[in-house]
Amino acid sequence: GDSENIPRGLSLVARGGHMTIIGISAGPAPVVYTPIVRNEIQIHTTFNGTWNNYDQALRLMASKTIDMKSLISVHEIGEAVRVFDAALDCDLVKPVLCP
Repeated sequence: GDSENIPRGLSLVARGGHMTIIGISAGPAPVVYTPIVRNEIQIHTTFNGTWNNYDQALRLMASKTIDMKSLISVHEIGEAVRVFDAALDCDLVKPVLCP
């Protein structure tokens, strides 16, 4: 959801690579398109959820039924493959990759 992560992520994509943007940032993301075009980077987006899903999640967080901090884990960017595999296996809920 951090608009600064979109240009950061794009700067890490290899020539001919792909980037998937998941979610919506609170503000506009400053993106310069020239390097994206020159490096033939493909950008994909995905969005999953309905207002009812968000409403339920917000109520669970507000009532402290769910400990949100326990769902977040921070990992080095070099661990990306392992982290994505763990997320696909549902071993991680909200992994965050840091350069």
